[in-house]
Amino acid sequence: MSFQNFINYLTRHKNPSIDFSDLFSTEKNHHKLLKLLHKYPTPIFICDPSIIQKRYQRLETLLIKYWGHNHAIAYSLKSNYQLTKSLKNLGAWAEVVSDFELNQALKVGFPGKKIIYNGPYKPNTSLKLAIKNQVLINIDNQEELKRLSSLTKRELINLGLRINIYDDVRHFGFNLDSKELKDVIDQINKHSNLQLVSLHCHLGSNIDKPLLYSKAALKLTNLANHLHQNHNIAIKMIDLGGGFPSHGPKPFQHQTWQAHSIDQYIMPICQTIRNHISFKPLPQLIFEPGRYLVDDSVVYLCQVIAQKNSQKRQVLITNGANTMLQLSYYQPAIIKTYSPQLDPRTSKSQQTIVYGATCKDDDCLYTGSLPKLQINDFIIFYCTGAYNLNLTPEFIFPKPDLLIL
Repeated sequence: MSFQNFINYLTRHKNPSIDFSDLFSTEKNHHKLLKLLHKYPTPIFICDPSIIQKRYQRLETLLIKYWGHNHAIAYSLKSNYQLTKSLKNLGAWAEVVSDFELNQALKVGFPGKKIIYNGPYKPNTSLKLAIKNQVLINIDNQEELKRLSSLTKRELINLGLRINIYDDVRHFGFNLDSKELKDVIDQINKHSNLQLVSLHCHLGSNIDKPLLYSKAALKLTNLANHLHQNHNIAIKMIDLGGGFPSHGPKPFQHQTWQAHSIDQYIMPICQTIRNHISFKPLPQLIFEPGRYLVDDSVVYLCQVIAQKNSQKRQVLITNGANTMLQLSYYQPAIIKTYSPQLDPRTSKSQQTIVYGATCKDDDCLYTGSLPKLQINDFIIFYCTGAYNLNLTPEFIFPKPDLLIL
């Protein structure tokens, strides 16, 4: 998808929350980027932090409007570790899914009470660290609860339950109607130092249908009501996880795709819980976005280093690699092309294939239409802030740097 097609896509969906900033749209940014690119070699990721700030502030404003101040936005660290500090500075909590991420969140300076520990595998060493720092631990399976309860009998531990809101048994969490869930609740009640305070679910990644979030909110609310009425447990937090889409094109595996403005997800969630919850005060409402916050804020730049003769199409070799853009397997690329002086390439488009610099036969970064390019021209990939850098292996080349404007 060309950049212009991407803009047409946004216009067609008339999405008022989308503010897709072009890094090259102002003279100030143009000179700043030229200076950076003379200093730092490509391939490289570059982040515009103003986009992250706008995404975060928009979500914060909507939560205050539809829920009130008793909410939290927990940044999902796995999206992009390099941007963790930027989100912390905006006021976000941290959502972690491993002992590695837990240690990283603590090292960056998140207070333990503002860290949510998810994931199916939590080693005892990390559980001890979480207990020590009063981290909220979302239990994923019965074995995890057994290990946790054996670690201490004294410290008060705040727990959440990861709930699978789908009808079939899945990788994560407890099915709503399962005996396993009932047993876990009974086990928690038997331990005076274990306190069930939160219900958590996560629908998946890039979930574009608002109705799915509303259904999940209703299921968690009904469970919270059941716990209050039958177990005298007043749930203090309802956590809907993440999954809100960024504004890239349709992922390959989706049959249909329409990324809505964030208010079309937040408003029905808040209304559903308000309309069905049976106790007061209202729980704290938590979300764990990652892709939504950071994906649109980062571009990936590589340069043309060679060309191959072909009568059928333009064949380009770059100093990038598809190992650095793991999501090239997940959704179409959004590309714009520039000269070494960052002037847009505007010649007539032609069929083009863009290869990377590794020794892999399948190292193809893009197949489609691009203007005629020359050696040292920049090829820029948009919406690359989520997962690409974290998933980049140290294969042949080191991870690219990420610069923050």
